[in-house]
Amino acid sequence: LPMALTVVFSFFERTMFWMEPGFTLFSYNNFFFSARLENFLVSMKYSALAVIICFVLGFPVAVFIRRSIPQVAQHRVILLSILPCMAS
Repeated sequence: LPMALTVVFSFFERTMFWMEPGFTLFSYNNFFFSARLENFLVSMKYSALAVIICFVLGFPVAVFIRRSIPQVAQHRVILLSILPCMAS
């Protein structure tokens, strides 16, 4: 439902403080022919880079924890490694 409403509202016409029903392509024109598209693509590039770096760093740690630490203590080790990130 939220995604469907986003699509419906993307065709509405913007007024000063609200959006009025009406089929316009101004939002898409504004997105594709302004700096917003470039900002979006740069954001996607950096987010993909962050995912790759996290995978490259996190996967060996996960394999190490799985293979080197007894099964009883694995959950505690993972919790102790994640807890500082949650506290900050």
